[in-house]
Amino acid sequence: MPHATTPSPALAHCPADLMRLLGHLYLRHGHSAHAAVLFDALHKLDPLDALAARSLAYSRLQEGRPEEALAPLQRLLDHGDGHAVTHVLHAQALLALGRTADSARAMRAYVAARAVPTHPERP
Repeated sequence: MPHATTPSPALAHCPADLMRLLGHLYLRHGHSAHAAVLFDALHKLDPLDALAARSLAYSRLQEGRPEEALAPLQRLLDHGDGHAVTHVLHAQALLALGRTADSARAMRAYVAARAVPTHPERP
């Protein structure tokens, strides 16, 4: 039987997934600052990891720090990320900063992104 501190071989290959899971658990239970630490580390390891960037932005919004939510979202948008979640988080951050016209544009981009099917129809 493995020692209690020895990681499972299955878990040793996915530390990023474990960090994501723990971050989402922190968010779910109202600990957005703890979640932000994990998502910030993931984002620094791979700045173009869209899930890490969105999760970091969301956790920053939950903390009441919308100005810090903008940078990871803007980087995604600058690299062509058209995901609806990116646009709605961007709109929320801009609105929280009082930038209503910019927020409205981001919300229109969100609506347009929602109109595009993400999965092709199956026969």
